[in-house]
Amino acid sequence: MDASEFKDVFAAEAQEYLQALNKDLLRLESNPSDRAALNDMFRAAHSLKGMSSTMGYQELADFTHQIESILDLLRVGELVATESVVNVMFRAFDALQHLLEKTLLDQPLPDLEDTKAKLRALVIKQDTVETETDQEELNGDQVRIDVKLDDYDREVAQQASAEGYIPYKIFVTLRPKTLLKSVRVYTVFQALENLGTIVKCNPSAQDLENEQFDRDFVVILLTRADQNTIKNTVENISEIESVSVQPIETESSAAVKKLQPAAVTVSAATEETSARQSVEGKEQMDRVFQGYSRGVYSDRFIRVETDRLDSLINLVGELVISKTQVMEIDSELLTDTARNALVQLDRVTTELQYAAMKLRMVPIKQVFDRFPRLVRDFAQAAGKNINLEIYGEDTELDRSLVNQIGDPLVHLIRNSIDHGIETTQQRQAAGKPTQATLRLSAFHEGGHVIIQVFDDGQGLELNRITKIGIERGLIPSDFEGVLTMEQAIELIFQPGFSTNEFVTDLSGRGVGMDVVKSIVEGLGGHVEVESSPGEGTCVTIKLPLTLAIIKALLITCGDQVYALPIQSVRENLLVTRSQIKTVSQQSVIVLRSEILPLVDLAESLGFEPPDHGDTLTVIVVESHGEKTGFIVDDIIGQQEIVIKSLSDFLGNIRGISGATVLGNGEVALILDHNTLIKGRNDVIG
Repeated sequence: MDASEFKDVFAAEAQEYLQALNKDLLRLESNPSDRAALNDMFRAAHSLKGMSSTMGYQELADFTHQIESILDLLRVGELVATESVVNVMFRAFDALQHLLEKTLLDQPLPDLEDTKAKLRALVIKQDTVETETDQEELNGDQVRIDVKLDDYDREVAQQASAEGYIPYKIFVTLRPKTLLKSVRVYTVFQALENLGTIVKCNPSAQDLENEQFDRDFVVILLTRADQNTIKNTVENISEIESVSVQPIETESSAAVKKLQPAAVTVSAATEETSARQSVEGKEQMDRVFQGYSRGVYSDRFIRVETDRLDSLINLVGELVISKTQVMEIDSELLTDTARNALVQLDRVTTELQYAAMKLRMVPIKQVFDRFPRLVRDFAQAAGKNINLEIYGEDTELDRSLVNQIGDPLVHLIRNSIDHGIETTQQRQAAGKPTQATLRLSAFHEGGHVIIQVFDDGQGLELNRITKIGIERGLIPSDFEGVLTMEQAIELIFQPGFSTNEFVTDLSGRGVGMDVVKSIVEGLGGHVEVESSPGEGTCVTIKLPLTLAIIKALLITCGDQVYALPIQSVRENLLVTRSQIKTVSQQSVIVLRSEILPLVDLAESLGFEPPDHGDTLTVIVVESHGEKTGFIVDDIIGQQEIVIKSLSDFLGNIRGISGATVLGNGEVALILDHNTLIKGRNDVIG
């Protein structure tokens, strides 16, 4: 079998198992007696080992088997999940991740001898105890489980004997600490079914499936095979400690022939019932095996290549454009039938659009799941006691956003741990709980996804930020006084700014917050920061739900049509020139007791400002919590648009985030209002 065609599926499932191992180990670290966490880890490691072996990745399978051995010691209580043991296991999971990556890329495999030695050291410590325990088990009295035959069972056995079949009792004992006992039982059942028919078992098939038994079970088999064949067949199955095969005594064939017809009829019916029970038991074991082999028990989900999904979204986008073109046909030229058809087309296309967009929506849990391990490692490296709280991990957003939002969140969490949260001694001196709180949350708000990173640390230190800003040339050297909170927040987003005096493993190189801002704004969102000295800091990221198809306000400026994402638009106004005032060389108007700066869109785009006359059309947009008015020529109206990325040949154009095709076939540029008004909001001149 050529396993290469399953490589992508294997890679996806292996990553899921690795993520689950890390997550469950964190659960075990916080609660060493958590049996559910251990069982979940067993299943994940066992499945990963089996998949690796099937794919022919023997090194990966062998290393996973070593990890499985440690999990076995933890399960039977011969190891306790102490900090040192957990650290070795986390190191092993990291090595497993590295080995997986190199294996999938067909690159030289890494040297894992150091990690393997640490794993062996954990096992070696238990050898003496394990040997003594096993010897005690062997010397102790063994209680053999048995199966009792009722009258019907005996009649079935007699009838089978008359037809040349021999009924046997087969006693099977699994080895101590066998992993996934139900799967091993299934393997035994499957092997015996190849030799004959299983008519009864003890414990029941349901108990065997649920692993509600110790190590022993017994089955009754009707077969023409001899005792040695049966015994050798079962003994060749791995993790079988002992097998005993005993024939069941029955009456002679002559006595069976003397049975009255009524009795024979009952026997036949009983045989049918027993066979049916056997089939039902076999089907139960089949379900168990299939569940383990797939790693899941549900057929509600399928894996689809992202390229196929993107292709579908692109086709739906083209359909939306075509729908817009059709809907612009002059209704006076259409018959009633044609108008009804257009209405139906509009409805179906819109529903298809929303259905296709939902296919792109994935839970942010895929990003959040990496952070418990990340926070644990960062906190340990910084010597801080931190409790991570996660809320809203089922919140859904566009897949393309999920793929890109991970790095900004890593920067924010790293900064919270290194800059925001104090040491244990500092928190005690300030009268705070010694364990700090780091909260990661997500929720929907209108057409946006809100992601917040909060810590109850020291907040932004204005004096320190002012001093470092001057030292690094980000603030004029003759600046006097202290920055306001708003100015300090703007300053921390400047490239090269860091409050760390020394470069650490976590931060201090002056990159991070500016990267966060750049990535988030590139995704059509923005970042807000709220901080209270001594109480903590909350960073809020506001993102659009999807990047594929959005609603936009079409406007004209000069001879061109532009699209402004409707999510940033607050209102539109008609303003007379007499209402415009000048403050600090900036045109403003007073809007409901609020000063609203005005920006000529043509001038922002680098064009010669046109003559708008005495009455100006103004679009009010919001950026970073502040409103600005864009002066435009005219407003066309709202329309759903399909976002198209600009060619790499064009590069990054200031104020333009993409393009779209209008219903008439013309191309309209999509405006990035954050970039257009960015220069006006500089903190320090």
